[in-house]
Amino acid sequence: MPAAQAPGQPSLSGNTSRQKTSLSAPQLWVLVQAGNSNAAAALAELYIKGDGVAQNCTQARLLLLVASEKGNAVAIKRLAELDKTGCPPN
Repeated sequence: MPAAQAPGQPSLSGNTSRQKTSLSAPQLWVLVQAGNSNAAAALAELYIKGDGVAQNCTQARLLLLVASEKGNAVAIKRLAELDKTGCPPN
């Protein structure tokens, strides 16, 4: 089943957690609120790296948990990595 997309908003699909996204954090938040687990994984990556947002691994972990609960394989893998290695220095 495809992830929900807010009407009039850009789409985000595929394996995006580690890929550079052209969407901003506010755009990703709209998609996350619409239930898009790919957007949650991509937004988590921005928070892990501090890319366009303040680095916040607690927020990243929450986003990855939400995406993982929806069965997002990328988020499940990234959450396990984050739990193992911790948050990288910014």
